[in-house]
Amino acid sequence: MESSSVGEEEDAPWWSTTAPITASLREAAGRHRLAFEATAVSVTVITALLFMALSLGFQSNGTQQTKAIGTQHDLDQTQHDLAQRPAMQYPASQSPATQSPVSQSPASQSPAGKITRYLADMNPVESYDSNGIAVINGGASYMHSITLNNNFFTRDSSVQYDLGRKWQQFDATVGLTDDSPVGQQIQFQIFADGNKVFDRLIDFGSSVSVRLSVSGVLRLKLETLYSGQAMIVHAGFGDAMLTGDAATVGAD
Repeated sequence: MESSSVGEEEDAPWWSTTAPITASLREAAGRHRLAFEATAVSVTVITALLFMALSLGFQSNGTQQTKAIGTQHDLDQTQHDLAQRPAMQYPASQSPATQSPVSQSPASQSPAGKITRYLADMNPVESYDSNGIAVINGGASYMHSITLNNNFFTRDSSVQYDLGRKWQQFDATVGLTDDSPVGQQIQFQIFADGNKVFDRLIDFGSSVSVRLSVSGVLRLKLETLYSGQAMIVHAGFGDAMLTGDAATVGAD
């Protein structure tokens, strides 16, 4: 009788079925090992970079502190050197401060036996516009001045003084004040007992020094004429002043 094993297969051993699983496990373990090694390398590199950055930061901070200490030392030394220097003295005529020029009137420098008086300190016999400070021709200040106002409505302006035939000389600096409109001009006239003794057309930015004899004059008149179109133009008689004999003028 023949065996019935034809067509039947023998069962495979149990360990042959676990071989694929083992291979898969080994492959997965290999991948995990590689990933772990890569992570370790990355951590090492990052740690090294952080350490280098911190080292450079400490060095830079130390350098800046050293520079700051050096700069403060230099400042302290400079201040010490300046403190040891003597203070510079400026003569009054060489002071660095900018000062506007002020006229030096001879009113306080009268010759022996003479007396001076500003018209601004006298009472006019006719009304006038104003007296006081006049700034003429680029900043020169005349502290005792007569100022007449002119415009295109009232073409002329004047003021008169009684000299009482006691004075000998009249001095003034005449011109448009610096606060007048640019490009204007005024005719300045002076009369002694009705006689014209001075007549000059003066442009803005110019001035003229006037010295006249007023010996025996009773009435002195200052007058300005204007032919322009400005609303207001100021004519200044800067530090207008009289000089006479002290014995003749007296204390009046």
